[in-house]
Amino acid sequence: MKPIELLVRSPRWDRATQKAFRAHLAKNMRDAARLEYCRRKADFMMSGGSKRGALTLITWALATFTKVERRDRGLALSTHAQLLEELGDFAAAATAEHAAGKADRSFAASSTHEARALLRASKLVATPEVQRLERRVARDPSARAVAADAVWRHAILAFCAVARRQPTRARTHARQALALAADGATDFERWIAKHRRIRLPAVDLKPRELAALARIAGL
Repeated sequence: MKPIELLVRSPRWDRATQKAFRAHLAKNMRDAARLEYCRRKADFMMSGGSKRGALTLITWALATFTKVERRDRGLALSTHAQLLEELGDFAAAATAEHAAGKADRSFAASSTHEARALLRASKLVATPEVQRLERRVARDPSARAVAADAVWRHAILAFCAVARRQPTRARTHARQALALAADGATDFERWIAKHRRIRLPAVDLKPRELAALARIAGL
């Protein structure tokens, strides 16, 4: 494995690692390659628990490496949003997800992630801002295949139905969200697990969110 790959895949971010990593970024390469190195490094740092350091790195990279394609920027913005949400800055996470969706319209589940962040920011109340995203979330094909997104698709629709005073619809979507969360995988994910070595994101529902859905579902 190349030295840069060892640096990227390590969760460490001490002075020696930073010096070696920045030295590699100083080499002759396109901004897109530099941004992708930073995005991947931030992902590994986040997995290793260095969320603050990862956020600083990806924020710096987005501001520094600007000569990139929309797809590359969208991916980096999504990582930025994920880190903000992990650290509890939900309003900023929603803004970053919105920017990711604008950078690349085909980006997976950006509307669903944006609505999730907004719901968390508003303590699970479907504000008008969330409700404006409702139709896009309902039609989002990427929020159907992967349980982590499919759960939130139904949760968002459930909270929106509560705000619109549609109890039957709210109960139906809340129960679908809870069933998916309990099962942990869609048919697509089971196929992926059988045929491909790909790690898909786990379902992210916090205890307060599970309790709220259970109340709506009447369980």
